[in-house]
Amino acid sequence: YDLHLASTIILTGGNLERVVSQNRLWGEIGNNTIQFVTENSYRYGKNFSRIVENDILTRNYVRFFPNKKFYGFVLGVYEDNFKRSIEKRWQLGGGGSYNFFKKKKDFLKTSLAMVFERSKYKDSIFNITHYNGSFTAEEIRGIIRFGGVHTI
Repeated sequence: YDLHLASTIILTGGNLERVVSQNRLWGEIGNNTIQFVTENSYRYGKNFSRIVENDILTRNYVRFFPNKKFYGFVLGVYEDNFKRSIEKRWQLGGGGSYNFFKKKKDFLKTSLAMVFERSKYKDSIFNITHYNGSFTAEEIRGIIRFGGVHTI
């Protein structure tokens, strides 16, 4: 198991009074067969008395045989985003990851997933006019991710 918590608060004054709070909680528990991984963040920001950020993002995975070169996973994501007018968004799906390199905490990998996404917005006018007039959108998405960690 592994659990981390990080919190940062920034207060500025002067021409632009600003408060920013960024909080992260992430961790994993499991063994060589099955592993649960969670990544959570909350960000709050205010300029003078106007809220400009109030965002939640949580990503949760169940990985199967995570120490293999190739492994499968299912994932669930929940998000709300003040600036992007996302009232709530969730994704559910599955996929696979390929480990190019893995040694202790260092790794380099790529993942491919297919997810069903449902989003509810606070507005009904979008860049893609096909969605105009609706506060919700449903999509099936393909997601490609590349990632890595190197510890010094």
